[in-house]
Amino acid sequence: MISGKRVFWTTALGIIAGILCYLMSRGSVDPYPTWMVLTTVLNRAFIGFCIGTSGLKWHWVSHGIFWGLLISLLLAIPAWGEGSFMGFFLLMIAGAVWGFLIELLTNKVFRAPAAKESSA
Repeated sequence: MISGKRVFWTTALGIIAGILCYLMSRGSVDPYPTWMVLTTVLNRAFIGFCIGTSGLKWHWVSHGIFWGLLISLLLAIPAWGEGSFMGFFLLMIAGAVWGFLIELLTNKVFRAPAAKESSA
C-alpha cells in the first residue's frame, strides 16, 4: 500500500533536488533557458514521485539509485544525442545520487519507509 506521507516527502525532496540541480548548473549554459529549468526541476520531482509510488520491494539504497538512474535517462539520452558524452554521464551520476539522497532522507529523517508486504 502506498503511503501518502511517503509520496509527499519523496516528491517534495525531488522538487528541492531539482532546484538545487538548477542552481548548481546555472553557469554551464549562458543564458539558462526556461525550458531547461523546468525540465531539470520536473525530472528530479518525477524521480521523487516514482520512488514514493513504486511497489518494488527492494532495499532503499538500490531502490533510490535505480529510480534515479532510470528517470535521469529522460535528460541524459538527449545529451548523448547532441554529442555531450560528459553531460550524459554527469546527468546519470547526478540522478543516482539524488535518488539515493531522496530515499535516505525519506527513510531515515522523515521516517516514511516503503511499506513491507503483508503476510495475510
